[in-house]
Amino acid sequence: MPKQDTKYWLHRISWEWQVSYPLLDRGFLSIGFCDFGTKESLEKLRNDFEGTIEAQWGSYGRNRFYLKNFVFRGKEDNRGMQKGDYVVVPKRGTFDIYEIVGEEVITSADILDTVKNKTNDAEIKTSDGKVVSLNNDGYLVADKKIIDLGFFWEVELKVSDIQRSKYAGNKLGSALRFLGTNFQLDEEASKLVGEILKAEEGKEIGKPKESKLELEINPGETVKYVEDYLTNIGAENIYKHDSDECHKSKVDVIASFSKIDSTIYVVVQKNDNNVKDWIRAEINEFKKHHSGGEDSALLWLISNERYFQQSIKNDAGIGLKVDSRMDFEEVYLNLLQSNETGDEDKIYESILKDILNKTKKAIPDSSTRLTGVEGVQYKLFRYNGKKGEDAIVYPIVFELQNIKYIRKYIQTYIGMNKTKYGIVAYGESFTLCDAKSNNIFTTSDIQQILDIIDNGKSVEELIKQQRVDAIKRILSSIDANIFDKECESFGNNHYRFKSQKNEDKFWKRLLNKQRIDGREIDSQQPNTKICRYTSLQSLFEILKNGTYRMQGLVGMNDISEVDYVDEYCGINSSIDQANEIFITSCSPLDKKDDLAMWRLYADEAKGVCLEFSIDKNINKHFIVHKIAYALDKGPDFRLDIIKRLIANGFVFNRMNVWKHFFKAPEYIMEDEVRVLFERTMNKKRQWIKTDKNSIINPAVDFEIKKGKYPLSLEKIILGPKCPEKGVNMKQIEILIKDKKWFQNFDKITVTTSSIDNYR
Repeated sequence: MPKQDTKYWLHRISWEWQVSYPLLDRGFLSIGFCDFGTKESLEKLRNDFEGTIEAQWGSYGRNRFYLKNFVFRGKEDNRGMQKGDYVVVPKRGTFDIYEIVGEEVITSADILDTVKNKTNDAEIKTSDGKVVSLNNDGYLVADKKIIDLGFFWEVELKVSDIQRSKYAGNKLGSALRFLGTNFQLDEEASKLVGEILKAEEGKEIGKPKESKLELEINPGETVKYVEDYLTNIGAENIYKHDSDECHKSKVDVIASFSKIDSTIYVVVQKNDNNVKDWIRAEINEFKKHHSGGEDSALLWLISNERYFQQSIKNDAGIGLKVDSRMDFEEVYLNLLQSNETGDEDKIYESILKDILNKTKKAIPDSSTRLTGVEGVQYKLFRYNGKKGEDAIVYPIVFELQNIKYIRKYIQTYIGMNKTKYGIVAYGESFTLCDAKSNNIFTTSDIQQILDIIDNGKSVEELIKQQRVDAIKRILSSIDANIFDKECESFGNNHYRFKSQKNEDKFWKRLLNKQRIDGREIDSQQPNTKICRYTSLQSLFEILKNGTYRMQGLVGMNDISEVDYVDEYCGINSSIDQANEIFITSCSPLDKKDDLAMWRLYADEAKGVCLEFSIDKNINKHFIVHKIAYALDKGPDFRLDIIKRLIANGFVFNRMNVWKHFFKAPEYIMEDEVRVLFERTMNKKRQWIKTDKNSIINPAVDFEIKKGKYPLSLEKIILGPKCPEKGVNMKQIEILIKDKKWFQNFDKITVTTSSIDNYR
């Protein structure tokens, strides 16, 4: 039976339900946050929870408190989950109670081995039969897709399949309607759980039953689920996909909500076309129909894609919400499991009451300082400051409503109610809006905001300090001393590196960071030699003309890689900037005479592989560096650092150069070493038309004799299918000696590939 200091928790596991439920059946309770799911991250969280969250995310998400409950050991002051606690796990119409029996929280790196040792299962599979494994970055994966589960507790089932309807109307029933992941039950709800455990004491607990989660979501039926979802959360009017209204607006569902003064238009992606192009097309179409200043019109797009590039959201502006189908499934499943049959309370209203209750607890509640605003039911209430200055408080209670939309129109409510400030309350996060400026200050510490209102503290100083703290934490993931030694402030709360040398040093350190099994280590840079695959014709042009040609970025085979960093970080750059950067793609020396490389980059093995040595004293306008690839489709841990720094007012002067050393994971097999030239004004451009994609493109030529190119040719390998290999090998040797372009012309060797069975 429970001890006196036992804690009781409510914890949902419908996140990544295809894996979380099979694991719970085996006695392991899960939570997301896979980007923290290593032992090293766990220790960082316990030593500096807020700082670790900020360094990883660049902000304080409200859901961080769920993680804190789950991993924070609880041994010093009885915080967090620990052995002996009891956990209520809601299901559809019922709930189970588990006891935590593990000594310590388990990370994703160890969970598969732990489960196998306990259950003797040879493999752990998802609910649809896909094998779960651990990738090299320490993430759980199934069918090559990352499973966002990072931490686990070993638990034991104590009571199963308790009807939720028995507890409607009391504190436990209210808690079961909570849509968040994890929280500690209050005294009344805990007492009810204790009574259930006592009543079941001595009864035999059999093998855990199969999951009650019977819903299988078919992506083709997503529109129907959206209609059901919007109906269940309180939409007064629903126009379904086959209605004239939806056909006219070219959307799948239209739902109106008078309480938040909004109409939501939903479009679901029907195919696997490029997500970026699809979203932008839908945004443009939406603007055609809602270009008359209809502030209450919000667009919700549900896509096949899991990850959305930041620039898409930036371009969309106010009123856009983008979800993947997986995210929507999570929201929908949460709704089904929390909404009891016959419960007349609207979910919207229960969430509202919960947030209002939390907000009133955070803001001192008295009859003179916290009052409702007449005529604005469910929306606003007023906080009166000590000096007579007051604020309108707007609780965000509806998860589809766009936060940027709320922050923009809180200014309207400030003016309507003649107050100096507006506060947007979203869970445990609070944003202060100033009526006289565009300054916005967000914090989880409501006291900081109250100090501004009560004592007239400066919003600007708080924003500046918040930015400095965030930038320091983010940069410390590269080097603890970067901010103090190499950075400076300028302008209005902005920061940058003191010199080009400092910034270039930072980019190199960032590129050299790799994560293996969840750990960051320094990668090996290209040694003194690299190689390049090209066609026999290209080699002939080099030897005939005595020049190396570098191509402009715009004419590359796949233009999408040029925009990769811009799209990821939400920045914009011009084609003029791209036309100042020229590259040559090479490979590490261990890739020379590689069959796959011959096929892909040397004219189906009819071309050549050139071996170069790298000049030790490279001209400052050249960079020779390995490409840094994202580890998997989705988050790029290096670019997340850049994105978070930009969000906190950090300015990069050299980003237009260094951004071309980052690529998406689709290109990882190339293992590219890139030679980049940043054009100077005295270097003339040539103009060509590319053969493969017919793009007018700039190029620059470097004369071999002048020795300004950073690579020196040492060896030429003719491909396995190179025509007339014997004759061409001899002719190339003669041509090199005849032209004498190279200082080492008499030392350049010409040979043939050792691969003799290529067909």
